[in-house]
Amino acid sequence: MNSFFVLSGMAGGWWRERTSWLVFAIVNSISLALLFFDPKPHVFLVIVQAIISLRIVFFIVHGSLSYHLRDLVVFTVIVVAISNFFENLSILTGFPFGEYYYTDGLGPKIFLVPIIITPAYLTTGYLSWVTAHMLFYTPASAPSTPSVTAIPFIASILMVSWDLTMDPFMSTSSKFWVWKKGGSYFGVPFVNFLGWFLTVYLIFLCFALYLRSQAHSNNEPNKSVSKSFWVVAIVSYMFIALQTLFDAAKRNPEKTFVDPTGAFSL
Repeated sequence: MNSFFVLSGMAGGWWRERTSWLVFAIVNSISLALLFFDPKPHVFLVIVQAIISLRIVFFIVHGSLSYHLRDLVVFTVIVVAISNFFENLSILTGFPFGEYYYTDGLGPKIFLVPIIITPAYLTTGYLSWVTAHMLFYTPASAPSTPSVTAIPFIASILMVSWDLTMDPFMSTSSKFWVWKKGGSYFGVPFVNFLGWFLTVYLIFLCFALYLRSQAHSNNEPNKSVSKSFWVVAIVSYMFIALQTLFDAAKRNPEKTFVDPTGAFSL
């Protein structure tokens, strides 16, 4: 299958950049459309699953501009292993995110975690990774020695920043998961964000170390990528972060939300 990536690279990658923009447009059109109607829970779940699926398509198509197939597979395996380990560990023990549990609102689960959670880590993690490289102006697929720790650090901050906007809405407001003891940040405990940083930093660090271990001759970024490669990833991250504001815009401003401790949080 790596031959597919080689052949498409020979074509200049122009179709993958355009496909990335097309997927971006479809995903965010669907997200914006949700502003104008309030679907029933089962319909909402189907829409969310469709959005996540399209973001996975974006990850594959856009990622192929700068990575080999094996690199994307390795990134996926790292995300699946580390995110599921810490999610299940925290539900069972309270470490590292705090004490919480998932409701049935996000659909079927593997062990204690909804299946849909892992693709969310994967797709937003990829966008955070690419955006961090842009901030350092470093080729995405060949991190230098200093960037092996610095880029994972910045990418982790971007992931935690997303969670700062997303977690209160998804938990305190929508009840997709429940913090048993509430928390000081709109019903979310501060330790959750520390746990998030630890989890995603380990993900990004493992991937950076993997990339450094590869022979440079076999892991050079695609030289044909244009500024569009960076722009679509950064704008995609921005829209994911802004999604919470889109959701808040359609809600009754006079409505308040109560966390599990009985505190008024939103």
